[in-house]
Amino acid sequence: KHPDSYRSILVLITDGQVTGEDAILRSLARFEQQSLPRIFPVGIDRAVNAGFLRKLADLGQGDCELVESEDRLDEAMDRIHRLIGTPLLTQVRVEALDGEWVADSLAPGRVPDLYVDRPLMIFGRHRTNHDSLRLRVQALDAAGRPWQQEVTGQAAPENLLVGMWGRAKVRDLEDEYAAGQARDTKAL
Repeated sequence: KHPDSYRSILVLITDGQVTGEDAILRSLARFEQQSLPRIFPVGIDRAVNAGFLRKLADLGQGDCELVESEDRLDEAMDRIHRLIGTPLLTQVRVEALDGEWVADSLAPGRVPDLYVDRPLMIFGRHRTNHDSLRLRVQALDAAGRPWQQEVTGQAAPENLLVGMWGRAKVRDLEDEYAAGQARDTKAL
């Protein structure tokens, strides 16, 4: 059996008005990711703290649903129910085959697991002498077997993606700061 099939699951239904977010994130960040339950927050309200609930989901490698009122709660719970099963891919790693990653540039730093119907976006800065970029994606499949695939993509103009990478990297740095793991960011 896949090691993740024994992992606890926490579905948190809240109005999203949580106090002490930084202390909660700091406490959770101390644990190894695999020892945390998979966290699936469901925020119900128009003024829900979406950023905090998404960070909880990221730390627990789950997913977050936001609904404005209880009218959409059944739909949100159906989606969470579909995701709760074992993810398609876990322990995802991305390796540059043509060139190299710029140190500490991958964002998110903790690469999430891949679920059905949930896109996985990973950003990183790389150095290459080619117009295209070859990557190897490695992971464990739903049965716990090693899986890998090579992907080739056309290098996009830097000005197109630099903003997306920057936002993802800033989110990572904010999470680290909130968890009490701040580091020197001058090199970034």
